[in-house]
Formats: sequence, structure tokens, C-alpha cells
Amino acid sequence: MAATLTAMALSATALTGLQAPAAAAVDNFTPIAGPVFGDPTAASNEILTRLMDNIKHTPRNGTIRIVGYSFSLGRVADALLAAKRRGVHLQIVLDGHSRAWSPSKRLDAALGSDPTRRDYLVLTKGSARGTRGVTHQKSWSFSKVGQTPYVTMVGSTNLTGYGTEVQYSDMFTYTNRQDVYDAFASIQSRQKFDVALADPYVTRAWTNGFGYFFPDPTATAETDPVVTRINALPSDANTNIRVAQFAWYDTRGIWIANALAAKKAAGATVSAVVGESVGPGVKGILTRAGIPMYPGVFTNKKRIHTKLMLASYLDATGPHVRIWTGSDNWTNQSFRNEDTAVEVGDDLASYNQYLGFYDALITAGLPPVVPPVPPTPAPVQHNTYLTSHVSKTRVHRLRPVYMTGTMSQDYAGRVVKIQRLYRNGTWHTVSATSPLGTSSYKIKVPTGKLGVWQFRTVTAATSSPTLVAGAAVSAPRKVRILR
Repeated sequence: MAATLTAMALSATALTGLQAPAAAAVDNFTPIAGPVFGDPTAASNEILTRLMDNIKHTPRNGTIRIVGYSFSLGRVADALLAAKRRGVHLQIVLDGHSRAWSPSKRLDAALGSDPTRRDYLVLTKGSARGTRGVTHQKSWSFSKVGQTPYVTMVGSTNLTGYGTEVQYSDMFTYTNRQDVYDAFASIQSRQKFDVALADPYVTRAWTNGFGYFFPDPTATAETDPVVTRINALPSDANTNIRVAQFAWYDTRGIWIANALAAKKAAGATVSAVVGESVGPGVKGILTRAGIPMYPGVFTNKKRIHTKLMLASYLDATGPHVRIWTGSDNWTNQSFRNEDTAVEVGDDLASYNQYLGFYDALITAGLPPVVPPVPPTPAPVQHNTYLTSHVSKTRVHRLRPVYMTGTMSQDYAGRVVKIQRLYRNGTWHTVSATSPLGTSSYKIKVPTGKLGVWQFRTVTAATSSPTLVAGAAVSAPRKVRILR
């Protein structure tokens, strides 16, 4: 009986031509973690290549999430629509101005605008979680690429012809990082409704880094995440800070420039590649601080669009490196925008790749054009002064002598230092007070070196030997020191 049933089954298979379904091919594509850079002078844009690869290798029932500002690339829209046809879910939030371009219109027609569905395209009225501004974030997330889960790309690239053919930009890719993926997913879960929140500013910490998400309508110089991370770096010669910023101006830009100038005054090395939208006030602060600036607009008309800061430093736990990148322009507008930036900590391989990119920006095109030094406003004589007197003009080297004087209230709270004029024509600090809360001072003059010496007093924000902008300098006084 069993033999008969087997024969009947074989006969049925032969008659109908039915076969067992073939196993689906395993997609062994592996997305590349770390930074990727868009070079507009290259034959192809590597950022676009990696984005298209990640879209192509997102499997059926996977999810692609995009938050962006400008979207006009037809080939990216084609790749996304092809992914949808094979069963990938697309969840996209774009600033509303992108509706003017055909690729966004095609996505809108295919996905609809209902954010409660598995597929949607939301074109925001302004900042997705704020009352004003725009949706300016640039992030692309994939639930799975090939066999790699939780892939997130974040950085400074706009998906437009201008953004990929004219502008230098960067994206940082996290792979197999559910903590990062979930952080961006949680933010998009509110962005997709395009409804203002009472408290939209969010920070998220994850392994070896963190991210912050604007808007932040209550931000101040004390809470600005860029200022606070600059201030947290050690103030010494072991710290090296590099900036490549597209837009940097307004009150916020001044806060950040002053924070960098303070690090420079304290001994750190600071440099900047300045983009087309860096204001004269910022450039003036950097110039007076002695911070070298390199042009971010090149003779071939290409230009930077990065919002990048790199730092290396040494503290009690050893050497460290940090990368900060994203969509955050250093302006007041960013506080109103849907913007983000991430910190990547102690990833030396990625840091070295960013150093190579930064050095390439510096050497692109002609040598740097140093901006002119803005004129220094004339001091208000009745309100900014520092006087000095010596208690004795001739003194035995073992006897005390003091410099005394007064200063305007503008300098209250500063350090007063004595400087000696050496025979090579340079002034050197030889003594200093603690920060003064009054307008008068008295400092003992070092008398160990015999001869006739000139001494002067100066004010400074700290006890650093370097004079800072706005320092007051007294007239020199001669003292003969006898044996």
C-alpha cells in the first residue's frame, strides 16, 4: 500500500511539474562602518555609492528611515521605490521645500503622507518638533543591510546635485549599533507627526558617544552643546582642536569663537577651515586670537558643507580623540531647526580618516587668504585704565619693593601680572596676583637679578603668560637693584 502511495505521489509531481521552492540566496553584503567623505572633484560620490548600496541590500520587510532637508536626486528616489516594490518599508521626513522637486513628488505618490502607516513621506511645515525653523537633519537608518542589523548614517550631506557635485560633506556610519539606531528611531517617532513640542531638545547617550537633537529654544552660552564640549577640553598645549564649518555667525557663533579663542590663549592648538557663511565677527575673534583660518571655498568653485570639529587631548586617564559631526551649523537658526550632531569617542581609526580629510581641505586650491584684521575699537580712556607705581626706584636685592596701582572696574575680576623687560626686548611675566575683586592692587617685585630693570603691570583673564584680547598694560617703571 505504501509503495502504491509513493508511486502516485511521484506520478502527480511528474504530471504537474511542481518542485520544492529554492532557498532564498543569502545576501552577504557588508556595510562599511566609520566615516565616508563626499569629494565633488571625484569621478563619483562615495557617500552616494554607500547610500545606494545600503538601500539595495535592505531585505524584504526591512525598514529604511530618512530625515533630510533637501531631496532632489532621482536615482536615490528610484532606488527607494525599487526597495518598496520588493517589500521594504520606507519612512521619510523631509523639509517641506523638497516638495518642489520631482523625486519627492514620486515618493509622495507612492508612500502617502499618513505617519501612522508602515510607509510614509512627511513634508514638514517647519522644524518637525518645533514652532519655527526648518527640518535640517541629515540621517539615514536601515534596520538591516545584508546580514548586518541596525545601520545608521548621520552627517552633513544633502541629497541634491549641488550637495553631491559642488560641496564637500561627510557621513558617519554606525553598524550593528542598536543603541544608536533606537535613538534616531525614537526621535523620528515624534518628527513624523510634524507637531511642535513644549520641550523638543533631546540628548541621547550611547556606547562611546552621544547625540543631541535640536530645536532648543531655551539655549544659552552656558548650555550650548558646542560651547560646553569645547570648555570641557583640557586647557593646555596637549589639546589640538580642528574645525571645518560651513556656517558660523550670529550671537551663537560669537560664543563658540570666544570659547575656541580661550583654549588658544591657554596653550591649545586651534585651526579652522571656514566656509562661505562664516561671519566677520567670528573671523575677527579668530584672527585676534591667532587661530589660523583656511578658506573653505576653493578656486574651482567647490566648497565645504561640513559641520565638523575634531579634538585630540591628554588627561589623567591618558590620550583621547573626539569627532563631532552632523547637521548643526553654528548659528542662532540651528536652535530653531530640526538639527543633530553626534560625538564619536576614542575611535582612532575613524579619527585618522577625518584628519586626512581635514588636511586635504587645507591643501585644496591656492594657499589660504588671511582675512584682514578688523580695526580695534579705540579704548574709552575714562573707563579703561591701569596705573602703576613702584615703592622704591633703588633697592637692595634682599629688600622688598612693591608695584601698586589702580584699574578701571572693566578689569575687576582679572589677574594682574608683573612683567620684566629682558635685554632681548621681550617682556616676561615674573609675578601675578589671584583674580582681583577690587580696582587696586599691590604686588611684590622679584629683586633677585642685579641691575637696572623695567617692570610693567598687565591684566589678563587668567594667569596664562599670553596676553588676551582687551588686556590693559601700564607704563613701564625702572628699578635699580643693588648688591
